[in-house]
Amino acid sequence: MASVRGFLHPKTATGRSSLIPSPPWHYSGDLLTVEYRTDPARVAELLPD
Repeated sequence: MASVRGFLHPKTATGRSSLIPSPPWHYSGDLLTVEYRTDPARVAELLPD
């Protein structure tokens, strides 16, 4: 088996074509992070068993 170096992007099952375009890739988006404290027992009341 050949040595793998660097990043290899995913290929199709046959390996003949790429599933994504060649780099560079640009990502964009919005992110909202909410952090809070709560009683774990109260959260457990809301979750299924």
